[in-house]
Amino acid sequence: SPNRLNLVEEQKQEQEQVQQQQEQEQEQENQTTTFNFKNFIKEKRKEFEQKELNSESKSILPPFINNQENVVIIPKSDILKERKLSLPHSGGEKWQKIDHKLKYQKIKSPQQPEVPKLAHGLDRVLFNPGVHYLKDPRTQKFNFPTTLEYITQPHDFDYNTLTPYTTSSKDTRLLDMAREHNTRYIGSTSSVSSMLSQLYFLISQSKPVDTSIFSDKFGSMGNKFTRGTRAPSSINLMWKDGVYAIDAYKSNDVEDTILSILGKSMEKVLTTEPNEYERYLKNAESPISEAERNQPETFAYGKIGHFLLRSQLDCQDPRLPRRTFDLKTRAAVPIRLDMNNYKDYLGYSLRRSHGLYESFEREYFDMLRSAFLKYSFQVRIGHMDGIFVAYHNTRKIFGFQYISREEMDVRLFGSSHMANESFRNVLVMFQNILDKATEKYPNKSLKISFDAASGSSMSIYVEPLPDHGEETASLQENENDDDNQVLIKEEEEEIKEDEEFFKTADDTSYEADSTDQPTYRPYRPMTLYTLTTRSFINGELANYNEPISLKKRSDIWKLNYKLRESNMSPEDADIMYHRMRKRQDQVYNREGKLQQSFVRLFKTISDRGLKFEKKERDNK
Repeated sequence: SPNRLNLVEEQKQEQEQVQQQQEQEQEQENQTTTFNFKNFIKEKRKEFEQKELNSESKSILPPFINNQENVVIIPKSDILKERKLSLPHSGGEKWQKIDHKLKYQKIKSPQQPEVPKLAHGLDRVLFNPGVHYLKDPRTQKFNFPTTLEYITQPHDFDYNTLTPYTTSSKDTRLLDMAREHNTRYIGSTSSVSSMLSQLYFLISQSKPVDTSIFSDKFGSMGNKFTRGTRAPSSINLMWKDGVYAIDAYKSNDVEDTILSILGKSMEKVLTTEPNEYERYLKNAESPISEAERNQPETFAYGKIGHFLLRSQLDCQDPRLPRRTFDLKTRAAVPIRLDMNNYKDYLGYSLRRSHGLYESFEREYFDMLRSAFLKYSFQVRIGHMDGIFVAYHNTRKIFGFQYISREEMDVRLFGSSHMANESFRNVLVMFQNILDKATEKYPNKSLKISFDAASGSSMSIYVEPLPDHGEETASLQENENDDDNQVLIKEEEEEIKEDEEFFKTADDTSYEADSTDQPTYRPYRPMTLYTLTTRSFINGELANYNEPISLKKRSDIWKLNYKLRESNMSPEDADIMYHRMRKRQDQVYNREGKLQQSFVRLFKTISDRGLKFEKKERDNK
């Protein structure tokens, strides 16, 4: 009947109301709430911008957030009371902000000698992209003077005619400028670029390089920076009466290799005409005078925050947008792999544009993954326009290429905007780290090592040097290097020999030497710091599992960081230090034996090249 139906409907409605009430009571009892994680992130960001929240409220977002529409359930007590979800190893310290308003500015330099210009008509390389062969491989006709082909060997060049290199700590002019401009830290391109690279690996979240321009044969070779580029880096921070000078760490300085020695003389070849160049040779009829020899080098200077940096200026052309540029000499792959036996590969030539061997493409590919990042930072420190590269095998020059700052930016960072932001961020971060270290050990010379191997964080080792620190540090490392032959092959790397060749030179494995391994001991007391970062792109927290990318010039990148002193036991810290130093020496001191498969392959190519040259000479 209708009355019965109405009664049933009323009872059903009452049951639904009771059930809803019970569910509400149960929800209140459990004190949980369901919400959208993306909206929650936006909410927290607004609070952060409006109130300058403390570290506990800002560290609520765990590293696995990816800004997707994931719905989760979190107890209210966890949100309203704890709010202390923090990054791994970040501790309870507050997140610090990198000042994104700081800019690297050019400082007017004192009166200096004029910067050299390219000789031999090489300036046309600056305005025509790509590689320029010294000698056309098809017609064997020279595109530049024949005097450039064969390289002066060290025994014929008088290196005493060159102005000796001055470290930052011994550069009185740089120290005076630091006091004049009220800066706390001074350094040079050679002493800071490796540290800036380590910091970039961290803040960019292991961003790879762009290898899309290379031919298909390079598709399987990877797009990460080489092991050598990622190796831990160290500096000596020298206390100089109110100013800290950054010097390159002596143990990792490879000034006496054949490549660095030839680099000095080849710069003179590129910037002087033949008659003038002959004055730098031994037994010259009109040798360089003492006054010319003592002529100071020319530098560019820049400042950001409490940093004052210098960069030696190699060359200039007023037609370039930024006028000056760096000179780089790039040896072919077998020379870089086996510098101690470089004479075994003098027949290895660059004969073609593309390909895995004997090609300019291979050299560019290796340079991108192993040297571009350092070059990019050096160019920016010196306000330069790019780099001029001379490709060689220590005996002959094969060609030249000008690579602009913008070209390096695209390959490394994706855009010049990302490059500029990265450069500023790593410089400011570097200063903040030095501030922390010098606060811990005021008015002391320090050895500081940077290791971003973990990817998600960086380990920083700070050691106060003895009062005679620089010399003692150098002596200690020389003793270690002399008494213990350091292995190059990493224990965890197991790659087949036939596959290994196709990797960049700096990634190559070496066979183990039988000599005992050294024990690396830090100066006492050593302090270990852990650095973690997080990025916000246009106000949104960046995904921790993806590389940082700025796709538009309007994109805003804000960086936060935590720098905490580790509470690790001294014994565990020593173990970490030993592993760091071992990896460092494995890269910088190549004392192992190059695998025989490489030796045979490269020697075969070299011998074939020498026979080809002889045949050419005989046919003339």
